Amino acid sequence: MKRLRTSKEVTGIDFGVPSLTVRAWYEEKFGRRAWGRIDTVPREVWRSYLDWYRDVLDLPVENEVELMLIEPANGIFLAHLRRSEGIERVYARKIILATGFEGSGRWGAPKSLVAHLSADLYAHSADDIDFRKLAGKRIGILGAGASAFDNAA
Repeated sequence: MKRLRTSKEVTGIDFGVPSLTVRAWYEEKFGRRAWGRIDTVPREVWRSYLDWYRDVLDLPVENEVELMLIEPANGIFLAHLRRSEGIERVYARKIILATGFEGSGRWGAPKSLVAHLSADLYAHSADDIDFRKLAGKRIGILGAGASAFDNAA
């Protein structure tokens, strides 16, 4: 998402530990007054908080690892991971595919829908949209994700 819409008051990953809350971190970094001036935590700031959270809790996060295959293995899963050293096979009870908003490869309108349209007649929710140009016009929204609803509003 370009803009996080979750209220700054939502808790979760802090597990009830006050010093791990985004509020505690934000106020320490930017000051108590700064916390009062925001409704949501900016995306880039949220990323900084997650990096801090990972470092403080010493969570094992690996980058540059590609998941090649998941297969069933006697009631659990066998994941095939490509690392710089080669393929590693890892067993897991659960695997969560958190691919983020670019998990499908890229942002963009399906070519089959827009191939014969002028670029000024459509926009993807990731595009910069001048909503003033849409005033008084009938429009259609294709999609059921949060960004589709945000743009429709």
